[in-house]
Amino acid sequence: MSLDFTPELPPEFREQPLSARMLDDFALCPRKFLLAFFTPREQQRRFRGGPAALHQAVRQALIDCYNLGGPGMVALPALLDAFDTHWEGALCTDSLEEEQLHDQGLLMLTEYHLDHEHDAVEVAATDHRLEGRFGDQAFVAVADLVLQSGNCLDYYRLATSRHPLTGGELQKDLSAQLLWLLAHDQPVAAGSNLRVLYHALRARRVYEVVLDADQAEYARRDFASRAARLHREVDFAPNKGKHCRWCRSKSRCPAWRR
Repeated sequence: MSLDFTPELPPEFREQPLSARMLDDFALCPRKFLLAFFTPREQQRRFRGGPAALHQAVRQALIDCYNLGGPGMVALPALLDAFDTHWEGALCTDSLEEEQLHDQGLLMLTEYHLDHEHDAVEVAATDHRLEGRFGDQAFVAVADLVLQSGNCLDYYRLATSRHPLTGGELQKDLSAQLLWLLAHDQPVAAGSNLRVLYHALRARRVYEVVLDADQAEYARRDFASRAARLHREVDFAPNKGKHCRWCRSKSRCPAWRR
Protein backbone atom coordinates (compact mmCIF):
# COMPACT_ATOMS: atom_id res chain seq x y z
CA MET A 1 0.00 0.00 0.00
CA SER A 2 1.42 3.37 -0.99
CA LEU A 3 2.04 5.75 1.87
CA ASP A 4 0.51 8.52 -0.27
CA PHE A 5 -2.77 6.65 -0.46
CA THR A 6 -5.33 7.33 2.23
CA PRO A 7 -7.45 4.21 2.66
CA GLU A 8 -11.12 4.64 3.38
CA LEU A 9 -13.10 3.15 6.21
CA PRO A 10 -15.13 0.16 5.04
CA PRO A 11 -18.80 0.93 4.35
CA GLU A 12 -19.93 -1.32 7.20
CA PHE A 13 -18.00 0.83 9.69
CA ARG A 14 -20.93 3.22 10.14
CA GLU A 15 -23.09 0.31 11.25
CA GLN A 16 -20.82 -0.87 14.06
CA PRO A 17 -20.86 0.55 17.60
CA LEU A 18 -17.96 2.77 18.65
CA SER A 19 -15.83 2.09 21.72
CA ALA A 20 -14.08 4.64 23.90
CA ARG A 21 -10.73 3.35 22.68
CA MET A 22 -11.70 4.10 19.08
CA LEU A 23 -12.60 7.66 20.04
CA ASP A 24 -9.38 8.05 22.01
CA ASP A 25 -7.34 6.80 19.03
CA PHE A 26 -9.10 9.23 16.70
CA ALA A 27 -8.52 12.17 19.04
CA LEU A 28 -4.84 11.24 19.48
CA CYS A 29 -4.11 10.63 15.78
CA PRO A 30 -6.74 10.25 13.04
CA ARG A 31 -4.31 8.27 10.86
CA LYS A 32 -3.58 5.80 13.66
CA PHE A 33 -7.31 5.31 14.06
CA LEU A 34 -7.76 4.69 10.34
CA LEU A 35 -4.78 2.38 9.82
CA ALA A 36 -5.83 0.22 12.75
CA PHE A 37 -8.53 -1.20 10.48
CA PHE A 38 -5.88 -2.39 8.02
CA THR A 39 -3.29 -3.76 10.44
CA PRO A 40 -2.84 -7.56 10.31
CA ARG A 41 -3.80 -9.39 13.49
CA GLU A 42 -0.27 -10.71 14.05
CA GLN A 43 1.19 -7.20 13.85
CA GLN A 44 -1.40 -5.94 16.33
CA ARG A 45 -0.47 -8.81 18.65
CA ARG A 46 3.25 -7.95 18.43
CA PHE A 47 2.63 -4.37 19.48
CA ARG A 48 0.60 -5.31 22.56
CA GLY A 49 3.71 -5.75 24.69
CA GLY A 50 4.31 -7.19 28.15
CA PRO A 51 1.98 -4.98 30.24
CA ALA A 52 -0.93 -5.75 27.91
CA ALA A 53 -0.12 -9.47 28.08
CA LEU A 54 -0.09 -9.23 31.88
CA HIS A 55 -3.45 -7.47 31.98
CA GLN A 56 -5.07 -9.96 29.62
CA ALA A 57 -3.83 -12.99 31.55
CA VAL A 58 -4.89 -11.59 34.95
CA ARG A 59 -8.25 -10.45 33.63
CA GLN A 60 -9.01 -13.75 31.95
CA ALA A 61 -7.93 -15.76 35.00
CA LEU A 62 -10.40 -13.79 37.16
CA ILE A 63 -13.16 -14.14 34.57
CA ASP A 64 -12.57 -17.91 34.55
CA CYS A 65 -12.69 -17.84 38.35
CA TYR A 66 -16.00 -15.98 38.50
CA ASN A 67 -17.48 -18.21 35.82
CA LEU A 68 -17.05 -20.96 38.41
CA GLY A 69 -18.58 -18.89 41.23
CA GLY A 70 -15.72 -16.66 42.38
CA PRO A 71 -12.72 -16.98 44.76
CA GLY A 72 -14.89 -18.66 47.39
CA MET A 73 -15.51 -21.54 44.98
CA VAL A 74 -12.09 -21.69 43.31
CA ALA A 75 -8.91 -22.62 45.16
CA LEU A 76 -5.90 -20.34 44.78
CA PRO A 77 -3.78 -22.93 42.89
CA ALA A 78 -6.52 -23.24 40.27
CA LEU A 79 -6.65 -19.45 39.87
CA LEU A 80 -2.88 -19.28 39.40
CA ASP A 81 -3.01 -22.16 36.92
CA ALA A 82 -5.58 -20.21 34.92
CA PHE A 83 -3.18 -17.27 34.80
CA ASP A 84 -0.41 -19.51 33.42
CA THR A 85 -2.82 -20.86 30.81
CA HIS A 86 -3.54 -17.37 29.49
CA TRP A 87 -0.04 -15.93 29.96
CA GLU A 88 1.75 -14.98 26.68
CA GLY A 89 5.30 -14.33 27.81
CA ALA A 90 6.53 -14.15 24.21
CA LEU A 91 4.98 -10.67 23.98
CA CYS A 92 7.45 -9.31 26.55
CA THR A 93 10.55 -7.38 25.53
CA ASP A 94 12.98 -9.88 27.03
CA SER A 95 13.25 -12.71 29.54
CA LEU A 96 13.74 -10.32 32.46
CA GLU A 97 10.50 -8.46 31.74
CA GLU A 98 8.73 -11.76 31.22
CA GLU A 99 9.86 -13.06 34.62
CA GLN A 100 9.02 -9.81 36.43
CA LEU A 101 5.56 -9.44 34.91
CA HIS A 102 4.73 -13.10 35.45
CA ASP A 103 5.62 -12.77 39.14
CA GLN A 104 3.54 -9.58 39.39
CA GLY A 105 0.55 -11.37 37.91
CA LEU A 106 0.80 -14.22 40.39
CA LEU A 107 1.11 -11.73 43.27
CA MET A 108 -1.94 -9.70 42.18
CA LEU A 109 -4.06 -12.83 41.90
CA THR A 110 -2.83 -14.22 45.21
CA GLU A 111 -3.71 -10.98 46.98
CA TYR A 112 -7.06 -10.76 45.20
CA HIS A 113 -7.97 -14.29 46.25
CA LEU A 114 -6.99 -13.55 49.84
CA ASP A 115 -9.09 -10.36 49.86
CA HIS A 116 -12.21 -11.88 48.28
CA GLU A 117 -12.40 -15.58 49.10
CA HIS A 118 -15.06 -14.87 51.75
CA ASP A 119 -17.14 -12.40 49.72
CA ALA A 120 -20.88 -13.09 49.63
CA VAL A 121 -21.66 -12.15 46.05
CA GLU A 122 -23.76 -13.45 43.19
CA VAL A 123 -22.11 -13.47 39.79
CA ALA A 124 -24.51 -11.72 37.43
CA ALA A 125 -22.19 -11.72 34.39
CA THR A 126 -18.58 -11.81 33.24
CA ASP A 127 -16.98 -10.13 30.22
CA HIS A 128 -20.31 -8.35 29.83
CA ARG A 129 -20.90 -6.33 26.66
CA LEU A 130 -23.10 -3.23 26.97
CA GLU A 131 -24.52 -1.32 24.02
CA GLY A 132 -26.55 1.86 23.71
CA ARG A 133 -27.11 4.89 21.50
CA PHE A 134 -26.37 8.58 21.92
CA GLY A 135 -27.88 10.52 19.06
CA ASP A 136 -27.60 8.50 15.86
CA GLN A 137 -24.54 6.52 16.94
CA ALA A 138 -24.32 3.18 18.73
CA PHE A 139 -21.64 2.71 21.39
CA VAL A 140 -20.23 -0.32 23.19
CA ALA A 141 -18.36 -0.94 26.45
CA VAL A 142 -17.41 -4.07 28.35
CA ALA A 143 -17.57 -4.73 32.08
CA ASP A 144 -15.12 -7.39 33.23
CA LEU A 145 -17.39 -8.50 36.08
CA VAL A 146 -20.95 -7.77 37.14
CA LEU A 147 -21.52 -8.78 40.76
CA GLN A 148 -24.60 -8.57 42.96
CA SER A 149 -23.98 -7.98 46.66
CA GLY A 150 -27.06 -7.26 48.76
CA ASN A 151 -28.93 -4.48 46.96
CA CYS A 152 -25.81 -3.36 45.05
CA LEU A 153 -25.30 -4.31 41.41
CA ASP A 154 -21.66 -3.57 40.65
CA TYR A 155 -20.08 -3.26 37.21
CA TYR A 156 -16.33 -3.81 37.55
CA ARG A 157 -13.31 -2.98 35.45
CA LEU A 158 -10.07 -4.64 36.50
CA ALA A 159 -6.93 -2.47 36.37
CA THR A 160 -3.42 -3.93 36.46
CA SER A 161 -1.40 -0.82 35.56
CA ARG A 162 1.10 0.72 37.93
CA HIS A 163 -0.70 4.06 37.84
CA PRO A 164 -4.43 3.39 37.52
CA LEU A 165 -6.96 6.18 37.21
CA THR A 166 -8.63 7.20 40.45
CA GLY A 167 -11.42 9.48 41.63
CA GLY A 168 -11.69 12.62 39.56
CA GLU A 169 -9.50 11.12 36.82
CA LEU A 170 -12.13 8.47 36.19
CA GLN A 171 -14.83 11.13 35.85
CA LYS A 172 -12.91 12.61 32.91
CA ASP A 173 -11.88 9.31 31.27
CA LEU A 174 -13.85 8.42 28.13
CA SER A 175 -13.82 4.69 28.81
CA ALA A 176 -15.04 5.12 32.39
CA GLN A 177 -17.70 7.62 31.31
CA LEU A 178 -18.99 5.33 28.57
CA LEU A 179 -19.20 2.31 30.87
CA TRP A 180 -21.05 4.42 33.46
CA LEU A 181 -23.55 5.76 30.92
CA LEU A 182 -24.29 2.39 29.33
CA ALA A 183 -24.53 0.62 32.69
CA HIS A 184 -27.00 3.21 33.98
CA ASP A 185 -29.09 2.78 30.84
CA GLN A 186 -29.67 -0.87 31.75
CA PRO A 187 -32.87 -1.91 33.54
CA VAL A 188 -32.31 -2.76 37.21
CA ALA A 189 -34.55 -4.17 39.89
CA ALA A 190 -36.42 -1.70 42.07
CA GLY A 191 -34.37 -0.69 45.08
CA SER A 192 -31.07 -1.78 43.54
CA ASN A 193 -28.07 0.51 43.78
CA LEU A 194 -26.01 0.41 40.58
CA ARG A 195 -22.32 1.25 40.82
CA VAL A 196 -19.48 1.34 38.31
CA LEU A 197 -16.19 0.41 39.95
CA TYR A 198 -12.55 0.22 38.92
CA HIS A 199 -10.54 -2.32 40.91
CA ALA A 200 -6.85 -1.33 41.05
CA LEU A 201 -5.34 -4.76 41.65
CA ARG A 202 -1.81 -3.64 42.50
CA ALA A 203 -3.04 -1.22 45.15
CA ARG A 204 -5.84 -3.56 46.31
CA ARG A 205 -8.26 -0.63 46.15
CA VAL A 206 -11.60 0.00 44.46
CA TYR A 207 -12.58 3.38 43.01
CA GLU A 208 -16.12 4.31 42.05
CA VAL A 209 -16.95 6.22 38.89
CA VAL A 210 -19.42 8.96 39.86
CA LEU A 211 -21.19 11.29 37.42
CA ASP A 212 -23.92 13.68 38.49
CA ALA A 213 -26.86 14.48 36.21
CA ASP A 214 -25.14 17.43 34.53
CA GLN A 215 -21.92 15.51 33.96
CA ALA A 216 -23.83 12.56 32.51
CA GLU A 217 -25.79 14.76 30.11
CA TYR A 218 -22.61 16.56 29.01
CA ALA A 219 -20.89 13.20 28.43
CA ARG A 220 -23.77 11.95 26.27
CA ARG A 221 -23.60 15.06 24.08
CA ASP A 222 -19.82 14.81 23.93
CA PHE A 223 -19.91 11.21 22.71
CA ALA A 224 -22.47 12.07 20.03
CA SER A 225 -20.35 15.07 18.94
CA ARG A 226 -17.14 13.02 18.78
CA ALA A 227 -18.88 10.40 16.65
CA ALA A 228 -20.19 13.07 14.27
CA ARG A 229 -16.69 14.54 13.84
CA LEU A 230 -15.27 11.09 13.16
CA HIS A 231 -17.83 10.39 10.44
CA ARG A 232 -17.17 13.76 8.80
CA GLU A 233 -13.41 13.12 8.59
CA VAL A 234 -11.97 12.53 5.11
CA ASP A 235 -8.21 13.25 5.38
CA PHE A 236 -7.26 11.33 8.55
CA ALA A 237 -4.08 13.38 8.82
CA PRO A 238 -1.34 11.93 11.05
CA ASN A 239 -0.48 13.66 14.30
CA LYS A 240 3.18 12.98 15.00
CA GLY A 241 4.28 12.77 18.62
CA LYS A 242 5.62 10.61 21.44
CA HIS A 243 2.70 8.24 21.05
CA CYS A 244 4.14 7.13 17.68
CA ARG A 245 6.68 5.01 19.51
CA TRP A 246 4.00 2.49 20.46
CA CYS A 247 1.83 2.82 17.34
CA ARG A 248 1.14 -0.51 15.66
CA SER A 249 0.64 1.27 12.30
CA LYS A 250 3.83 3.37 12.32
CA SER A 251 5.45 1.43 9.45
CA ARG A 252 2.68 2.55 7.08
CA CYS A 253 2.27 6.11 8.29
CA PRO A 254 3.26 8.96 5.90
CA ALA A 255 4.56 10.98 8.86
CA TRP A 256 7.39 8.45 9.21
CA ARG A 257 8.71 8.23 5.65
CA ARG A 258 12.37 7.30 5.37
